[in-house]
Amino acid sequence: MRSLRIIFIGLALLCASLSALGAVYKPLTEAQAAEAIQKIDASCAGIKSLKADFRQVKDIAILNEKMVSTGKMWFSGGMLRWEYVSPYTYLFILNKEKVLLQSSQTSSKMDVNSNRLFKSIARIIMNSITGQGLSGSGDFKVKMFLDGGCYVAELEPLKKEMKQMFKTVRLHFGKDLKVSEVDLVDNSGETVISILNAEYNKTVDAKVFVVGHATVEDEQNGKIICERIIPFDDTQREIWLQFPTKEEYLSQEQELMAKLHDSDGNDEVVIYVANPKAVKRLGRNLTVCANSELSTTLTNFLGEKNVKVIEKSIENRS
Repeated sequence: MRSLRIIFIGLALLCASLSALGAVYKPLTEAQAAEAIQKIDASCAGIKSLKADFRQVKDIAILNEKMVSTGKMWFSGGMLRWEYVSPYTYLFILNKEKVLLQSSQTSSKMDVNSNRLFKSIARIIMNSITGQGLSGSGDFKVKMFLDGGCYVAELEPLKKEMKQMFKTVRLHFGKDLKVSEVDLVDNSGETVISILNAEYNKTVDAKVFVVGHATVEDEQNGKIICERIIPFDDTQREIWLQFPTKEEYLSQEQELMAKLHDSDGNDEVVIYVANPKAVKRLGRNLTVCANSELSTTLTNFLGEKNVKVIEKSIENRS
């Protein structure tokens, strides 16, 4: 669940720019709110890249204490890197349709299309970048406020999955209509993320979005140190196809092979028969490219619950 929260933070940061809802703010009328959202969307549309530091303070209600962490973030060309550096290290990278989650001990990578919630969050992030973050979305109910000449957006989740993560998200915007602070309220307490030293529309080195055990040195000519580099599009996967019985599989085998034949790649296909339980790997002689196009084709053929794409862990790569 923490990884989903990190992804959502990325959405909040790239959607606009704010300051916290502790005081009583002046609610905007419907017409005023529409005008405010239009201005914010126009400002967001001009964001091509972003580099910033952040400070996160989590108020844990049950413990009556605050947890403070700091880190850095980068955004460019539909890609996002969100990296905690103190007091622990944790990395999240969104590279178009690919997600990397990496701690000091583990790494995992997935396709956003394989998880409905991840896909929804990724869509929200990108909509925010293109200026559609606060309008035209069925993910949140949005209320707009004014605080000393600056806008505050209060987002109430509408979908069940989002409600399980957050009660309320508040975006605080500066006078430049860029996000300066984000408040995330959930059952455990409140988290406040302050955006510091933000630099917009400057060149961001593509290496910061590379998969690998990596650190980025904060120099003028920053460099990245990797144990190894794995392109996002080169991660090995398996595509599992489920059939209720062996007879059902055999009756559809010829049509299935025809659909797999046109897909060229290095990902393995695994057949799972539910009754009696049996697993059959089609082997290296019949490999495919387990991308969203093939996944959609097979889902239309077999049904969503019978198709699963599994990313092999980065640590197991030779």
